[in-house]
Order: sequence, then C-alpha cells, then structure tokens
Amino acid sequence: MASGGAGAMAPIPPGPPPPDPRCPNGATWELATVFSDESIDDHRIFAHGDTIWVTWVDAAGVHADSISPASSLFEGWTKTAPVISCAEECRHVASFDADGNGVVATAPSMMASHFDAAARLWTDELLFSSPTTADALCDATVAGASALVVWRDHTRTQSPNAPVYRAGLRRDGAWWPSQLTDGGGQDPICRAAVSLEPEPMVMFGMLSPEVGMHLHELGPRGWDRTRIGLGGISSDPQFGWTADVGLAMWHEQRPGGVSHILSSFLVDARPAWSPPLDLAMSNPSVFVRPFRMAMGNDGRGVAVWLMPESGLEAAWFDFATQSWDDPAVLDVDCRTTPDIAIDDEGNAFAVWSRDTTAQLVARRYDRDANQWGDVELVAEEGRTARIASTPDGIAAVAYATAALTGTRAKRRLCTE
Repeated sequence: MASGGAGAMAPIPPGPPPPDPRCPNGATWELATVFSDESIDDHRIFAHGDTIWVTWVDAAGVHADSISPASSLFEGWTKTAPVISCAEECRHVASFDADGNGVVATAPSMMASHFDAAARLWTDELLFSSPTTADALCDATVAGASALVVWRDHTRTQSPNAPVYRAGLRRDGAWWPSQLTDGGGQDPICRAAVSLEPEPMVMFGMLSPEVGMHLHELGPRGWDRTRIGLGGISSDPQFGWTADVGLAMWHEQRPGGVSHILSSFLVDARPAWSPPLDLAMSNPSVFVRPFRMAMGNDGRGVAVWLMPESGLEAAWFDFATQSWDDPAVLDVDCRTTPDIAIDDEGNAFAVWSRDTTAQLVARRYDRDANQWGDVELVAEEGRTARIASTPDGIAAVAYATAALTGTRAKRRLCTE
C-alpha cells in the first residue's frame, strides 16, 4: 500500500523517454481550435471510437461539438447550435458512453438532452419540474438510452447548508427523479460520482465528520446507502469501472487535520467494497489538493494529484495485486488540478498547468516500457484543462486561458 510523502516516491526511470509506437516520427500538439469567444469557463471533453466531443457553455446555452475521424487533418469540428438553450447563465454536466451515446444536463433550468448515436439526434427533455437558482449539478453518466444525473436541491429545505440530494434516472425516454438524502450534513461543493454499471450507483461525501463518504445503490425498494469512508470530512468522489471491477476514490480529512486520498475497490471475488486504502497523505499544515483518476481496460487504474511538498505525483492501481504502486513525481512545478486519460492499450496521458509559467503541459505514459515520457508543451498559457484519449491513443485537451476568452481544444497528432 503506497502513501505519499518523502521516501515513498518512485523517480522517473533514467534514460531516453519511450517512443510512441503509434507515431514513429514523433507527435505534436496542433494549433488550438477556439469554439467561442464568449464561452465561460465550463467545458468537458470525451472520446469514443474515432470521435472526440467537447461540451461548452456560452450565453446561448450548452453546445456539443465533435470531430471525426479524430485524427483528421482535413475535416474540421462539427459545431452545433445549443443542444440546450439557457435564458440565463447556466452550468452543465455531460457524459458519453463507448458507443457514442451522450447526455447533457443544465442548472438552473434543470433541462436535459440525450444524444442517440445511431440516429445522430439530440432530444430536449425536462429533468426536474421545480427549477431553482439554488440548484447545482453534481455529475452525470450515460449508457445507451439510460442516463443518470445527480444534483442538490434547496427547494425543500430552509437551511442552505442542508440541501436535499436528488437523482434523475432516464428510462424509456423519461426522467424519474428520486431523493437520495434528507438534507443531513453539508456539502456546498456538490461533487458526486455516478455510474450505471453494474447497477445505478451514486457516490458522494459531505462536509460533516458524522456522514463521511457513502455509496448509494438503487435496489428493488429504493436507494440503499453503504458507508465506505472512515468518517472524516469527505469530498472529491470519483468512480472508475471496467468490466467486473470498480475503483472508488475520494479525499478525506481525518481528525487532527491530516489530509488523505483514499480508495476502495470491488472485484468479482469480493462481493463488498474493500476497506479504504491510503494512497497519499500530508501533514496537518499542508493539504493534499484535488486529484483525478482514470480506469483502463487492462484492469488497472491511475491517479494524479498535487502534493504541496513534492509536486505532481501519479500512481497505478493493479487489481491483480489489489494495491497501489509507489507514486512517481511527474513535475515539481504544478499549480492546478491535473487531469488524466487512458487508451485501450493501457497508455496514459496526464495534463496540468505549471505554476511559474502558466504553461499547459502533458506527459505520456507508455505501458510496455512502464515509463513516463518527457514533458510536452500543449499551450503557452492554459488552465482548467480536461483531457481525453481515443481507444487507439489520440489525446485531446479542452482548456481555457486567463488572458483570452473562449474554450479551446488541441489534439496530439502524429508528425508525418
């Protein structure tokens, strides 16, 4: 079981970085595509098959633009009118499955749109009939014609620190809302993780030591709650699923102010979630900052996080050994939440912004060599970066800049 801090970090192996076999002549990050000069800092990026999607928000609403084939040098992005129009500034969550079906949901309008990949059609649907400006979306996921969205709702409570959490499940073309919590605890951040595999499941933590991190699974008689955390102040829940294995991760502050990144796993041989595994921790005066995780089809998970004492770290979880390897330091100069994606071969791409220069940079992990490559410059300035990878290893990044408005995207393409 690995833990962060001095003495537990694996250095990047010496020697030249591993070559990318998909790009024998090397790879470069293309010139940025600007989706709108008026977009706000709210974007997502997804990849499936040979298609890349970017969802973004401007004054008109939520857009979903795509490019296919993902490596095309001649076909541009297919830009759409808003898939959901907003009468006022809105925020969104989105998701796409491996077959290209998608879902987008917005607040405060509480509208949703489902994308049927076979019909190439977006629908316009009402997610919840009581919209309010106090609502905040947590997360969304989609699988075929089914989808799941989680949000917090202050309409039924008097205290802003005791919201009701709701889940909307899409079945047979209609949304069916249900209540997850009765308003206990506090969570002004509203971060949740949702999944439809193997059954509808929601994971979130509240800013209350009495509540901690819980999983909510939809059973025959409604949502069943299972506690998987240790009971500390919890946030940043994340899920990863591949075949019959699952990995859950979250941030938890323990008594005394010690900050941890914890994880729990589920495999066929274990009918219940494992006791928490400690991945990283820091002393009470310095907190572990937000992290990101991804799951690969080869049965491994990967996480990246920022340790104030050492910089950006990454570690892999192996379901065969049911343990984390020792973290590797990717960069000592990192200022923002990183992001990470995995292709079907188990190679990974991590992206982050540097503290001293504000440059947006990335590194590629080669599964065969078990090694991270050199730092690659993505953009001279960038923030809030999200990364995705197609199954065959084409990485794409969506990001914003401080100096310029508008959501931007870049792909990592092979040099001819």
